[in-house]
Amino acid sequence: MAAEQGLPAMVDAVRRRWALCLLVALPLALGVAVYARSLPAQYDAETTVAFAPRLGSQVGADVVRVVLPRYVTLLSADATVQQVASDLHVTPDALAGADVSVATDTANLDIVVRGTDPATAAAIANALARTALTASKDDELLQAQQVATALPPHSPSAPPRGLLTLAGLVAGLVAGLGCAFLAERGSPRLRDATDVTSASTLPVLGQIPFSRELKAGRTVEVSDPVVGSAARAVLARAEQAAGTRGARVVAVTSPDSGDGKTTLAVAYAATAARRGRRVVLVDADLGRAGLTDAMGFDRHVGPGLGELLEGSAPLAACLAEGPVDGVTVLTGSVRPEAVDLLTRRLPSLLEELLRGADQVVVDCPPLAEDDGQALLAQLRTVLLVVRSGAPSAALARSSALLEGLGVHALGVVLNNSRSTPAPEPYGRVPLVAEA
Repeated sequence: MAAEQGLPAMVDAVRRRWALCLLVALPLALGVAVYARSLPAQYDAETTVAFAPRLGSQVGADVVRVVLPRYVTLLSADATVQQVASDLHVTPDALAGADVSVATDTANLDIVVRGTDPATAAAIANALARTALTASKDDELLQAQQVATALPPHSPSAPPRGLLTLAGLVAGLVAGLGCAFLAERGSPRLRDATDVTSASTLPVLGQIPFSRELKAGRTVEVSDPVVGSAARAVLARAEQAAGTRGARVVAVTSPDSGDGKTTLAVAYAATAARRGRRVVLVDADLGRAGLTDAMGFDRHVGPGLGELLEGSAPLAACLAEGPVDGVTVLTGSVRPEAVDLLTRRLPSLLEELLRGADQVVVDCPPLAEDDGQALLAQLRTVLLVVRSGAPSAALARSSALLEGLGVHALGVVLNNSRSTPAPEPYGRVPLVAEA
């Protein structure tokens, strides 16, 4: 069972952290490949000395097996190494790659010399063979004969560059997979509804699927019909979560910027308007006025929430037509200093807005900012938006913060979700029809 759980978890981690996996695997594999290419080529020169009983001697196979190891010892001795090196005018280290052994079930002495120079390796192999032949002349039991003279090899025998490169690639992949898995375990991300449920006690109201329309910056139009369908489902679940308490005022916020709260606020308001409600969409993010910018209003020209709070503009002058019939927008202003005014006047402002509307949707600053926390303490009912790929810890902190503020959190919406790709919609329409 553990293996069944471990393999999908590893595959999931690689899918999510593929960039980290490649970042670790490629340099390691490339480094091993470069190292393998930098190693000098080595050549094996081979020769064989065959032994046989001397004529007239009564030598059996068991005697041959006893005598031949003496020749291995002779050719490996320091005195022999020094003598051969002196005769060939090479250093004793050149004989370090010499291997002398008795072939299994034979009377043959195999001599293999590995070196970086083919000619030197062949010369050493032949010199060792001659040493064995010379020693055999005084042997009363066996006589030796060099079967084939060692010739300089044409192709290298080592290093196994291909094998080393393959080993480096495997090691890189293993290291990359390990890093991806550890990174995923150490800093888990939100990818689907299961991850959201694990990180928070809040209910999951729905998932807004990834949309190329929204990615292209078409926040206001919400022209993707699949997004429209998902937004309608979110509204239905949010109203169900509100229950008898109602949700005439709904704040939309997120753990951090970039989670898509503005997109969902617009979609939520448009969905409610299509149900016949009169909705006021409030840009209450005085630090950015992102909703106002996204809807194409020039906050530098017309008055907005900041001017309304400061008393320099009436409410009517700060209202504009929204993306669909039934939605009115209270445009925003970049007035960070007016947050205290908004906090004090928010109850009366909402009361005034509700005189002419059925519902107010407030686009708030993220919870990572103090301004967002101050506003939510006044608004009480909130819809939390978090993007797919966001850290699980951010959602956990936001959930705990909302609980500490005593806010009625309707639930969590996972934005930009790729976990369940939606099929082509049948008979569905976008929230806002394209012009």
